[in-house]
Amino acid sequence: MRTTIFSNPGLIDLRAVTTMGVNVKQDEDSAIGFFGTGFKYALATILRDGGNVSIFRGTEERYDFTCEDELIRDKLFRMVHMREQNDPVGQTTSLHFTTEMGKHWETWMAFRELYSNMLDEGGEMVTEMRPRAHTTLVVVYGDKFGAAADKRYEYFLEKMTPVWKDRDLEIYDRPSSHFFYRGVRVGSLDGSSRVTYNILSKTELTEDRTLKSIYSAEELICRALVSKVDKIDLLKKIIDTKGGRAKPWEADLSPNWRELSDETKQAVEGLGQRSTINWLWTKYQKALPIEDRQETRAPTSFERKVLEKAQAFLELGLEIDLGKYPILISLDLGHGVMGQADLDAKVILLSVSCLRMGVKQVAGTLMEEFFHLEHGWSDCTREMQNGLIDLVITALEQKTGEPL
Repeated sequence: MRTTIFSNPGLIDLRAVTTMGVNVKQDEDSAIGFFGTGFKYALATILRDGGNVSIFRGTEERYDFTCEDELIRDKLFRMVHMREQNDPVGQTTSLHFTTEMGKHWETWMAFRELYSNMLDEGGEMVTEMRPRAHTTLVVVYGDKFGAAADKRYEYFLEKMTPVWKDRDLEIYDRPSSHFFYRGVRVGSLDGSSRVTYNILSKTELTEDRTLKSIYSAEELICRALVSKVDKIDLLKKIIDTKGGRAKPWEADLSPNWRELSDETKQAVEGLGQRSTINWLWTKYQKALPIEDRQETRAPTSFERKVLEKAQAFLELGLEIDLGKYPILISLDLGHGVMGQADLDAKVILLSVSCLRMGVKQVAGTLMEEFFHLEHGWSDCTREMQNGLIDLVITALEQKTGEPL
C-alpha cells in the first residue's frame, strides 16, 4: 500500500482536527481554505476509500484514525475513531462523524484538501516517515490517494508562470476545463478553454472548496478579455473559433457591456467575423461608428416619397415623432429583416426590400423600431404587446372622441 506524507511546521492542535467548526488559519486572507471542516471531509473520504490516516505530532505522539460500525436507528454507519498509540489501554475515541461526511467527495478532492492545508502551513511533501521535533506529519496509506498525489499538477498551478496577470486574475498557457482559485482547482468549466484561468481576488467558496458563484468568475474573465488583457496574440488564441477542433468555452459567455480595449479590438479585427466568438464580435461592431458597421446609401426620390408618407401617417394617426431618430437605408441587414433599431447609435435602419414593399410596410417597420428606441421594448415581449394594444385603443378613443 502506498504512503503519502505531508510535513508541516509546528505541532497541530488536535482539537482543530476533531472539533467541528474550528478554524485556526493564521492569515485568513491568503489561506486557501478557511472552514475548518475540510480535514474531516478528507478523512472520511480516505477511510471510505479503504485507506488509513495517521498523525505524528513531534517525536512522541502518534494518532491513528479508523472506523467502527455503529447502528443508529436501524441503519449501519461507519463512525470515525481516533486512537493514541501510546494509550496503554488501546482505547479509541469517537469523533462523532461518519464516513458519510462529504459523501460526494472523490479521492482527488481529499488530496487537494490535505495538500492545500500543507501549503497554508508552509509545509512540504516528504518521502521518509521520520518524525521530528516541532513538526507534524500527516500520513495517508492508500493506493488511490497515492495515484491522486501523482496527478497533483492537475489540481494545483505549481511551477508555472502566467502569460498574463493583474491583481484579480492570472492566465496560463495551458488548456483546461477547470477554474482555479489562488492556484487550486475549484470548479469546472462548461466546456474547454485553450488557457487556464486562476482567480486571485477574494472569492467565496463552498465548504467543499468549489466556487459559490460561477457567474462572478465568468464576469471576471469577461472583463479581462474585453478590456484588460493587453497581449493581442493571447487574445486571438482564446477567442478564435477556428483555432481548435472544439468551440472554446468562452464562446458561450454572456458578458455585460463594457468598452473594448484597443488590444481587444486589434485581436478581433485580425481574426474577422468568421473566426471570432459571436458575443465579442457583436461588442466590436457596436463600438464602431454606424457608418463603419452598416453599408448605407441615400434614398432614391421614390424611396424618399415612401418614407415621407409613412412618417406623416404615423405622426398624424398615432402622434409618433419620428424626427427624434435618423432613418438610414441599410444594404446588409440580412435576409428577411425589414428594419433594425440601433440602440447604441440611436438610429433606425430600413432595408431596401422594406421600402420596395410600399408605405404600409414601411410605416409598420418604422413604428416597431421607434418603440425599441423610445421605450426599450424588445420583440415578442409582454411590454411590446401591451404598448401596441394601448396605442390602438388610444387611437380609437381619439377617433370616437370619447374616452373608455
